Amino acid sequence: MTGSYGPWIFLTDDEGMNCMGSATYYLKAKFRSHEDLKAVFSDIKQFLIEGARAEDWWQQHRSMENRGTRKEFWDQFKVEFPRIYEFLQYTGHADGDCNNDLANVMNFGSDWGIDQSFESWYPDGVPEQNEFRYEAYVWHFADWNHLCNYLKHKFGAYDAAYISDEYFDPYDLL
Repeated sequence: MTGSYGPWIFLTDDEGMNCMGSATYYLKAKFRSHEDLKAVFSDIKQFLIEGARAEDWWQQHRSMENRGTRKEFWDQFKVEFPRIYEFLQYTGHADGDCNNDLANVMNFGSDWGIDQSFESWYPDGVPEQNEFRYEAYVWHFADWNHLCNYLKHKFGAYDAAYISDEYFDPYDLL
């Protein structure tokens, strides 16, 4: 680790401005059987894809909180992203502050990253075991505990955990 907070990764946008720090997060959820995971596998993928799109939309519309149009934000959000709205209800984040309150929850990765993760872990398009694995490059203060708990609540995993690459040194594994 570098410093007391681990390595900081700063991205640069098209204009050379610094963007927020990001990290790769890794999640593993265990299901009772291979069949149990196969039954919900497509639903999990669709949930994550909708999450990535909802995250992009939220980033573009989060200033509605400061403009006093929170109700309009949530009215549109729940129509556009019903799966993610249900997730946010489960976490206690729906219908409240639509700006910073969602910052550590709305971190699903990108459409491209989701496809890459699924192609890496599931080259045949289906899981081969009873473990669901997912990785995404997200804001480095993301809290995936909500996501882990939702995989148990909604999709039937019996265990789920995550780690960020900021909190371990891969060279320690060699």
